[in-house]
Amino acid sequence: MIRPLLVTVMQVARMLGIGRTAVYGLLDRKVIESVQIGSARRVPVDSVEAYVRSLRKGGPHDPTSTAWDGNGPAPDPLLVDSPCGPGCMTVCSDPAAHAEGGHDV
Repeated sequence: MIRPLLVTVMQVARMLGIGRTAVYGLLDRKVIESVQIGSARRVPVDSVEAYVRSLRKGGPHDPTSTAWDGNGPAPDPLLVDSPCGPGCMTVCSDPAAHAEGGHDV
């Protein structure tokens, strides 16, 4: 069987066990590479594998890491724990709102 070189966004979502919107976020922030073929967006499988390897190593691509050395794609800010507590998925420009325990959605 021939191993695919490129996969769809939905296939990446299934591979990583995350939603399509989260995959588009990773692609938009260049955490995972993508290519355009006509109007279709495709993702190199080796880019997805490199992302997973970096997560396992806890390197600069680890979205839970607040340390980023400036090399390679920045960590995904949607997955980093916010000041209002672990697991908050809100990206807020007002840290004071987080400190007070609430934020606008």
